[in-house]
Amino acid sequence: MPYDFYTQKPLEVKFSGLDLSSDAGFLLVRQAEQRQQICQGIVDCLEDKRDPSKIKHTLSQLVSQRIYQIAGGYENTNDSNYLRHDPILKIACERVPTPGEELLASQPTISRLENQIQKQELAWLFWRLKRAWPQVSIILRGDAGFSLPELIRLCERSGVKYAFGFSSNAVLKRKISHLLELARLQYLRTGEKARLFDDVYYAAGSWAEPRRMIMKAEWLEKGPNPRFVVTNLFTDAQALYDQFYVQRGASSEHRIKELKLGIKADRLSCQRFLPNQFRLFLSQAAYILMLTLRQAAEGTRLAQAQVTRLREALIKTAAKVSVSVRRVLVELAAHCPFAHEIQIIAQRLATGSQLIFS
Repeated sequence: MPYDFYTQKPLEVKFSGLDLSSDAGFLLVRQAEQRQQICQGIVDCLEDKRDPSKIKHTLSQLVSQRIYQIAGGYENTNDSNYLRHDPILKIACERVPTPGEELLASQPTISRLENQIQKQELAWLFWRLKRAWPQVSIILRGDAGFSLPELIRLCERSGVKYAFGFSSNAVLKRKISHLLELARLQYLRTGEKARLFDDVYYAAGSWAEPRRMIMKAEWLEKGPNPRFVVTNLFTDAQALYDQFYVQRGASSEHRIKELKLGIKADRLSCQRFLPNQFRLFLSQAAYILMLTLRQAAEGTRLAQAQVTRLREALIKTAAKVSVSVRRVLVELAAHCPFAHEIQIIAQRLATGSQLIFS
């Protein structure tokens, strides 16, 4: 490659013929899997209908490869075509990293994995949770995207409490109009934000019966800001909104944002719904492994790092891989800026130190 800025000596830059990887941190992700067994848990839920005589990659290897790639920032299945040669990813997927041998799965194979998923492999989680912890109360909290009639009915049939945001419509606008006018008058008197709460029973056109609807009438400097929450909880309207519903942003919405931006979980480009839903599960699995790395980094510079920062610091690390009769040797860069963190995380994951998710 031509560079002409260096004048001290002739400068030659080329791609090495050595067996190198730019993603040594796949080993940390694999060690996190050893602790969490999230990839194996997904595999245990799947049925492999392939002809055993034609199988080159086990179901476990395929699922693991796909999840590790997502964790490493390779969310597209096309990335498999060149990553299948990567020696570190081979090791993570339990293959010997001999150059040109034991290649990992290509894009068509990974795509077939995602498209083989059928509806009966996907099930509601409610029933499993209730069987595991029959005395535990389950409450679902979500924004308006969750206020689907089928989800609300399922919650009610299964004894699950819920509080979902609800989109405004002409009927709800009429129901909140008086409360909103009172908030406007209060704002004009005080010059400060006004917030009033009430509840009504409301039946959408697709509902068989009315349900409780929390109404927040808020008036700001820029004007009205009404909000609605449908719920089967009987908590005071303002307490439910302020102390429960809006608290979803304190943890879950930040996690969703990190899952979307850091893991690229919205990369759902399959033509059918079920493969996209399965791909979302794989992204969630990759996220769990990255959270495991973050927990193992407690007390280091990466203890509060976002997924993208963890990937840049831990996974995007150069390594040389050598295979001999006695061992597989992985050599990291001598001047790796996060060598200390990598050593600590690897030790904690390998020795079984307790990890607490928060």
